[in-house]
Amino acid sequence: MPVLLATGVQEKKLQTLITSCCGKRGEWLSRFNEAWNFSQNQTTEQLWQTGTPEQRKTVLREIRTTNPDEARTLLQQTWPQEDANTKIAFLEIFAININQADILFLESLSIEKSKKVKDEAISLLKKIPSSSIVQQYQQVLQQSVELKKEKALLGLSSKLSLQFHLPATIDETIFKTGIDKLSNNKAFTDDEFILYQLIQAVPPSFWEKQLAVTPENIISHFQKDAVGKKMIPALVLAICQFNDNNWAFLFMQYSEIFYLEILPLLPLQQQEYYSNKYFEQHPDSIINYALQIKKEWSVELAKNILKHIAKNPYQYNRSFFNQQIHLLPAAIVAELEKCTPPEEHQRTMWSNTSDYIIKLITLKIQTVKAFNE
Repeated sequence: MPVLLATGVQEKKLQTLITSCCGKRGEWLSRFNEAWNFSQNQTTEQLWQTGTPEQRKTVLREIRTTNPDEARTLLQQTWPQEDANTKIAFLEIFAININQADILFLESLSIEKSKKVKDEAISLLKKIPSSSIVQQYQQVLQQSVELKKEKALLGLSSKLSLQFHLPATIDETIFKTGIDKLSNNKAFTDDEFILYQLIQAVPPSFWEKQLAVTPENIISHFQKDAVGKKMIPALVLAICQFNDNNWAFLFMQYSEIFYLEILPLLPLQQQEYYSNKYFEQHPDSIINYALQIKKEWSVELAKNILKHIAKNPYQYNRSFFNQQIHLLPAAIVAELEKCTPPEEHQRTMWSNTSDYIIKLITLKIQTVKAFNE
């Protein structure tokens, strides 16, 4: 227990968990070491008023997760006394469960002295579809992007195609909200770059009303149009910005390109399905993402990952398996031989690695069994 309390001194984010784990004994032990005071049974109000910066952030994060309105009220009460850095840290937590009720508070921060605080508030307002900033962006896009009929080959028929054109005059206030006038990418004209920034800052559902077609058709039109293709990454950013699960699912289905950023918005089963589907094209990126999954991998995903690892033994060593064994299912033991690489010099290394994986999984099974008994 003293080791846990000492760890809490260094790893402040773990203090709440350590306090729960140590219970009454930890509370008693903390009396003998002032640095362990975080283990004392303090109320939420006490921690918010007198706790360390990390403790206060933990309190705000926990309340924001369960009761966003209460968290906002709590922060408003102490806001005038907070310094700029603390305000920024607290606003970053406000991204949790951001909602329409936060608009008035965030808009009131436009008079803050610190530019960083104002920028953070604007960043949060951009996550709320009903905020005046997002509404303003949508108004510009309503004038800039439309589906128009145009003559097909030889003029025998017509087809719908996207048209992109900024209006001659734009409200200059949008350029005070983080939209740049000049392109920083040679592939984009200045007008295209402005449109790109606006598209990534409005909810994807906006296009269903604006273009009056289904999401599948919208994705198709963007992919067929030369300018539209440039804007697809902006659509992806918008899907992520507004956590649009429906659009994430449809985009993964109908997009010609795999976008890893969308995976977290899908149900776990879908995440694994698309991870397996696109694994050969993006092995390292998908492995890095899979390491963030808190649940044990499926046998199929684990098998794909281990096949790649077997071919890259120096990149994924024993230390890697020590840290990630919790993600490997016990059933993968029966598949290890099938992961053997074809190259002779890699076979011996994989054989040794397989033996080590089996030892770790055996230890994992024994540990879980011991806790359940």
